[in-house]
Amino acid sequence: MTTISIVVDGGCLNNNLLDMSKRQMYFSMAVLLDDKPVVFHDIGGNERPSPFCYRNLEKATENEVRSNNVAELIAMESALLYLEQFFERTTDLNRRAFVEIWTDSADVFGWLNGNKVKAQHLVSYVEHIKNIHKLLALKRCMHSIVLKPRAEIVAILGH
Repeated sequence: MTTISIVVDGGCLNNNLLDMSKRQMYFSMAVLLDDKPVVFHDIGGNERPSPFCYRNLEKATENEVRSNNVAELIAMESALLYLEQFFERTTDLNRRAFVEIWTDSADVFGWLNGNKVKAQHLVSYVEHIKNIHKLLALKRCMHSIVLKPRAEIVAILGH
């Protein structure tokens, strides 16, 4: 059986600053097929090895909360949406792949597995991701979210 691993990590530069406009969020995502990085082609047709996504998220306005946790949640959302698109493009045979989404965020892993979200600004993010997770299950896009040690994520994503 084929194993697909989607590896995600989010972070926030200047996370310790109170001024949200000075914080810069980002996330990375890599896709592994049977433990080997998948090679992607960008819009120009150039080969790009996974990690194919390193995205700087726009700077925050004064009222937006930007943090490591928000970036980790956006990374998880991106992985789930990628997975949904993957299953829409594949045949039923490919749907038999074993899919894992790897995160090193104990908070995100816990929230998606029933732990209470204490920070009010994160509740809507978590609920949104849970809804995507449920929709994927209804579409028979079977997957699991796996908590991995930070060192394993760094070894793949490079940070």
